[in-house]
Amino acid sequence: MTGSEKTGYEASQALLMENAYYMLTPSEEISTERAEEFKEFIASLGSIPIILNYKDHDKVVAAVSHLPHLISASLVNLVHNSDDERHLMKTVAAGGFRDITRISSSSPVMWQEICLANGDAILPLLDNYIELLTNYRNTVASKNEDGILQIFHDCKAYRDSFSQRGRREYRLYCDINDEKGAIAAIVAILAEHDINIKNIGIVHNREDEPGVLEVDFYDRNSLARSIRSLKGSGYVIYEN
Repeated sequence: MTGSEKTGYEASQALLMENAYYMLTPSEEISTERAEEFKEFIASLGSIPIILNYKDHDKVVAAVSHLPHLISASLVNLVHNSDDERHLMKTVAAGGFRDITRISSSSPVMWQEICLANGDAILPLLDNYIELLTNYRNTVASKNEDGILQIFHDCKAYRDSFSQRGRREYRLYCDINDEKGAIAAIVAILAEHDINIKNIGIVHNREDEPGVLEVDFYDRNSLARSIRSLKGSGYVIYEN
């Protein structure tokens, strides 16, 4: 369970599998010993192996990967079909919309094949999602203040719990000035100390995050060295 919206060899990364979940679905013909042996091999690559049956796998990925791509596609197409000749919706689409629709830049052919291959698991979840949207619509239409608030309370509580998963995230936040070369200066400092960056990006909504720049690393040592280096250069750093 890793990768990005980019495809092709040029988008490959040597550490792509590090700290990523790797689902193993051995058939009945595969012995427990062989499955455990392969599990150890996957762990040696830096991934987090999980052994489960293929039905559970199909249902899980349908919920957390396949359905979200359909939802993202529906949002993008909704804006496309609702926008006017001035393209105001596209113009003002901010960080929130861009973040939740980023995956729509993935390969259309790949997602066509995935939907065709895993439709049996996707369709029940899609039906549940349509029913949930209908309930949300009725809640908004009836101006049910408590109901609307409960929707966002429930989703916030569950989404916030994601940070408590077993997978460790090595992340810092940093305040930077809104000026040309600000991000490049951060990258240069880390490169000078031979620190490899996993991901870097601007935080568009600071409601839940302390800094404006988010930087992810592959391991604890890189995070610790980065904090020391950036603080030594006068930056205000917030640890994840």
